[in-house]
Amino acid sequence: MKKLSMLCAVTIIFGAGYATAQPNYQVDVAGDGGKSFVNEVDISVCNQETLDIYLADADAPQIAGGCWIDFSSSTADIVYVSAGRAFTDGSEGPTGPWDPRTGVLVNEPAGPGTLMYVVANLSGASPDGDGDLIIGSITLESFGSHDATVTITTIPAVDTWVPINDASVASAALVIHQICGCMTDADCDDGIFCNGVEDCYEECCLCLPGTPPCDDGDPCTVNNCDGDTQTCNYDDCAATSQFDPCCNEPICDGASSCYCWGDFDCDEDVDAADIPIFLGDFGRSQYFNPCTNENDCNADFNCDGNVDADDLTKFLEDFGRSQFFNPCPACVGWRCVYP
Repeated sequence: MKKLSMLCAVTIIFGAGYATAQPNYQVDVAGDGGKSFVNEVDISVCNQETLDIYLADADAPQIAGGCWIDFSSSTADIVYVSAGRAFTDGSEGPTGPWDPRTGVLVNEPAGPGTLMYVVANLSGASPDGDGDLIIGSITLESFGSHDATVTITTIPAVDTWVPINDASVASAALVIHQICGCMTDADCDDGIFCNGVEDCYEECCLCLPGTPPCDDGDPCTVNNCDGDTQTCNYDDCAATSQFDPCCNEPICDGASSCYCWGDFDCDEDVDAADIPIFLGDFGRSQYFNPCTNENDCNADFNCDGNVDADDLTKFLEDFGRSQFFNPCPACVGWRCVYP
């Protein structure tokens, strides 16, 4: 019921967020338009974010490269969803400068929470106009309640970059802060009676809408909610056709003036005004507007297997009655009783 002022999110603080002369790993939020290295990223809890990973200030073309991602100490709070490298044909992830025929992408090379990218281009992968090389992308989902740490480094025990010397490449640290929007139902209460009591879905720190308290489930009433008095009241709705679920009262005025079955517009007369309603509801045949279920065909008044114009004639003969024209001799409920 209360819109939270606190964003249910995961804040990611990533690296320096600015270029230096030293080659360094950087991150850009995928899909934000353009390239903009950032210091932090918000991920709504239980949602996902895709991050593009770069080697910034590469400056010269590279024959080989990659990175090692490690969040093994935080797998209770953040989870790997997917990843892809930046090939020239865009077949695995973002489009980039690397040859799709070379390299490798390994999930969990050293157990849960580790990921390894290896990319190559024997012709040399050229940096963009800013001197940066995109390596690939990673999609993460956060669902925990504690801070998480992710590191991005060169690949241990092997030469990752050629011709750059790995010793000159600066690592990146990723700190993830869990920020939860609700812990109890009371955190979600907006104080509005008529939209129901909201619930806190604690797993995702998410407020779920409540159920309006004045919905009685009856299609033949109009639900009214008074927020000031926190009470409900109900009005009868007006039926528009005898086949409206609200048209559920016998239409009869005395034993000899009964408006029997056929008062399709519920105006207490079976007359010409009922014909359009009849045709709209039952103007069917096997060729025109055919029945979609058994109940649609209950207006086959002359029992020839089709609901058509012939049934309208039979309908008028049997039911074309009002208190002024051809009234029923007697009436039981909605039915005429003949002597």
